[in-house]
Amino acid sequence: VVGGGVKAGAGTPLRRLRVEEVEKAVEVLDNSGLLIRKDVNTYLFAVPGIGPLFTQVMLGRQELLQMMSRKKFGEILVRDVELLKLKNSTLGSRFHMRDLVGRGNVEIVATTAGPLAKVISGNKIS
Repeated sequence: VVGGGVKAGAGTPLRRLRVEEVEKAVEVLDNSGLLIRKDVNTYLFAVPGIGPLFTQVMLGRQELLQMMSRKKFGEILVRDVELLKLKNSTLGSRFHMRDLVGRGNVEIVATTAGPLAKVISGNKIS
């Protein structure tokens, strides 16, 4: 929904969508279960069947953060994190490390021994 003059990927100009086009797109997404109506003009995106994945992410995030917190100074080399086996998640410790870094629970610091993952205190798991 950008005005004229702006170029999209392959050189095709973007145009402002007509009201009918927007309403049709919302109807298609709503009928397919990908949108939930919050109020008259507000929608939330929905992902059907996301529950088991969400559970895996939350449990793995919590387990890895607890493992790291038990280490001296809450630090561990990234290469050592990737060798850890998690009991509560099949997604792997590498996935969860990236998740924790992206959330701001963990920071990566360059050291002579390699990248070091460090728990940032004061962050809650949620």
